[in-house]
Amino acid sequence: MIQKDHRKFSKAYEYSLCRLILLRIDKATSTLGAYVNDLMDCDRDGSVRVELDPGDYYLVIEMDWKCNFTR
Repeated sequence: MIQKDHRKFSKAYEYSLCRLILLRIDKATSTLGAYVNDLMDCDRDGSVRVELDPGDYYLVIEMDWKCNFTR
C-alpha cells in the first residue's frame, strides 16, 4: 500500500490509517481456515512479508480515509 506523499499536500498532512488482514481459506469447508498475518499502520508505506503455501487466501483491506483537505 502506498499513500500520496505529504509533499503533495500541506505540512499538516496526516496519513490515513490502514488495516490489512490475511487469512487462509479452508477448501474442504469453504470457510476461513487460519489467520496468517496482519498490519495496522498510519504511515506512507505499509508491507507484510509472509511465506505462503499454495492455496486460497482472503485479504481484507480497510482504509480510514482522511479527506479533510481540498484538492
